Amino acid sequence: MASVVGKAVSVVGGGDDVDTVVVIVTV
Repeated sequence: MASVVGKAVSVVGGGDDVDTVVVIVTV
């Protein structure tokens, strides 16, 4: 799931693994 979320975050946000992790933790 991290990969899918990461791709989505990369397109929407900026594309940083750290941001992706933060988003997952936040959600």
